[in-house]
Amino acid sequence: MLIGITVSHFDGIRPSRLLRIAQKMGVEFVEFNRSLIEDIEEVASRMGDTQSGYHLPLAEEDGFDFSYHHYERQIDEVVRALNQYARPLNLRYALTHPPQPELVSQEIESSIEFWVQNLKKLEVPILLENVVNWGESDFDNLIRHLRSELGSQFWGVCFDGPHSLLEGEDVFSRFRALAPHIRCLHLSDCSQTEDLHLPFGMGGAFPIREFLKTLKASGIDAIVNLEINPGSLDNLRQLIESYLLVMKYLQPGRYYMTKAGLLWKVPAVKKELSRILAEAEV
Repeated sequence: MLIGITVSHFDGIRPSRLLRIAQKMGVEFVEFNRSLIEDIEEVASRMGDTQSGYHLPLAEEDGFDFSYHHYERQIDEVVRALNQYARPLNLRYALTHPPQPELVSQEIESSIEFWVQNLKKLEVPILLENVVNWGESDFDNLIRHLRSELGSQFWGVCFDGPHSLLEGEDVFSRFRALAPHIRCLHLSDCSQTEDLHLPFGMGGAFPIREFLKTLKASGIDAIVNLEINPGSLDNLRQLIESYLLVMKYLQPGRYYMTKAGLLWKVPAVKKELSRILAEAEV
């Protein structure tokens, strides 16, 4: 089981520099998003043994996703980059949300058809993430559709705990129902109404300890990615403590050694990030 963190935009710092800091912290897995593309050559040169995943573009954050008909050039740019660098990135998957045609007034059938057509261009395994506004039956039908269309390219499901909670599902029963398909999990804290991507304990709504107990008992060998945006350097310790909490439940043999090393490094990591931020402002 790999435990990782999302490496994304942080006050304009390039992913390659954030990757270096994550590696100094001993993180074995990172999940990138579209911010990777402009820095992909440098990131690939620094990966070493670190494994990675890639979150495909989101309409809310990137202005398009793989179902948007009028963004074929941008979609093909992402496809070319991932196919070219999949091996040096140690890329385990490309993760997609279901289409959201209501954001661009497209028909759902047309959106799904174009989405699948673009996913087929990728030369990496595909994961489907559960999201808010896609109910259980519709999402389960979409799993079957992707398995039929993509065949062995469809690797399975990324279960996002906060998404399940915000959809109004029973997180534990929904997790157990999807367990045969789950290859990856996204964990973070949220409020009762918003997917905030906070360190654990800062949103207060997601039952992280109970969920980790359930995950451990399930025996699933999946990638666990902390999809957390710390927001500022002041929350760096909370991010590290969230990482350690997951390790405590899922990899107890590594926990105490890792805890001693990571918490000791917090001041040094803050100093490094502060220096990088200062350079970015010059």
